[in-house]
Formats: sequence, C-alpha cells, structure tokens
Amino acid sequence: MSLDVPAKPLQSVLALKLPITIYKQPLADSETGVREQVRQANQMRYSYEMAELQHIDSGALSVEEVLTFLELLPKLPKETHELLRKHPIDLDDPPLKLYYGDGFGLRGLKAGFKLVLANGAWHLEPQLHAPDIVADLEVANRAYQERKAQADQAENDFYNHRQGTPAYNQAFAQRTQTAERLRGIQRAKLVLLKQLEQVLPKGGTLAGYDAAKLKAEKQDLEAALVDAPPPAVGHGP
Repeated sequence: MSLDVPAKPLQSVLALKLPITIYKQPLADSETGVREQVRQANQMRYSYEMAELQHIDSGALSVEEVLTFLELLPKLPKETHELLRKHPIDLDDPPLKLYYGDGFGLRGLKAGFKLVLANGAWHLEPQLHAPDIVADLEVANRAYQERKAQADQAENDFYNHRQGTPAYNQAFAQRTQTAERLRGIQRAKLVLLKQLEQVLPKGGTLAGYDAAKLKAEKQDLEAALVDAPPPAVGHGP
C-alpha cells in the first residue's frame, strides 16, 4: 500500500469503492500511484517517433486526463455509480477517450461528459471536442514544420559524406532518426485532421481549415505515409 496520503480528488472517488482498474491493475490509492500505473501502461507502447511530443501521440494514455476523469467521476449521477459497481471499468480502454490526441481531452472533460455502457463496454460521450482537436493540431503543425526542416537537412548532409567513413555512419543514423520522427508527426497530424473533418461545420472553417484544404492535406500525408514502415515502438526511457 502506498504511504502517500490520497489527494483530495482521489479521496472522493476511492470512497465510492468502484471496481476501477488501469491496465488491469486495481486503481492505486494515491496520485503518485496512479501516475506510476499510467507510466507502466504506456511503457509497452512508447513511440520513438513521437518522443518529446508524446502528448499528442494517440497511442499514449494521458495521466492528466486520467486524474481529471477520476476527480469528476464522483460528480456523475448515482445511477452511473450503481452501474459501475456491476460493470467494472478499466481506464486504459480506448472508448473512454483518456488517450492523448484522440479528439477529446482536458477541455472536453471539464466541459461535461457522460459515461455510457454499450455492448458491455464503457464509452465516453461526446466522442470528440473541437477545441481539444484544434489545440493539438496547432501543436502538430508547428512540430511538423520543425521536423520536416530537420529531416530535409539530414537528407542533404547524408549525401555529403563518403560511404564507409565514421561521418557517413553518423549521418546515416541522423537521417534515419529524423525520418522516423517526421513520420511520427505525420501520423499524429493525419489522425487529428480526420477528427477535425468530423467536427468541421458544413461550409465553414476551423483552425484555418476549410473542407478543400483539409482534404488536400490529408491526401498529401496519406501519400507520404503509404510506403512508410510501421511505427517504431518500444519501451520508454
């Protein structure tokens, strides 16, 4: 048992004695413990392509969203709590939308949500929240420009060295790494554009995108990724 005194938000949800797990492990009794559970859950799917931009990698569970969800869970109707006692919930399940870059984040949680049990699985409604998508897309667009410039520079440097030399090997490694990181942000951006497409007002714009620009950028990213190797996934640091 953790020696930490449970944080006030966790005290409320722990008092409900609901069957909550994270990655099949019973919910820890402190914020420190919950953060460690999320870290362990993410360790198995850490993406080297995303690296420091893990916060928009849709393959990673968001610890801040998990903690906010737990803080707000006691405020849901008592009927939901009773249903939860009969149907355990694992916060690692993707339909709960507690992952980074999944179209629903802290803004969406704080704006209000419902828990719905459908076909034996818990789902969060609404499924998407436009302000969360827009915020993540702005980060992805900035990162894309930076990583594209880095990849282009590494590609040019690679061809300036003679094969078999230490400088060539170093340039090759840099070229491979920057290409992987570029693919990571391309994949993340494509996911976000598909989400934006679902919330884009008919005939309107969001985050500077109208239907035509959105379609064109999606096609460009899909073409760039068509022959790309699968994501490089492994254990985090």
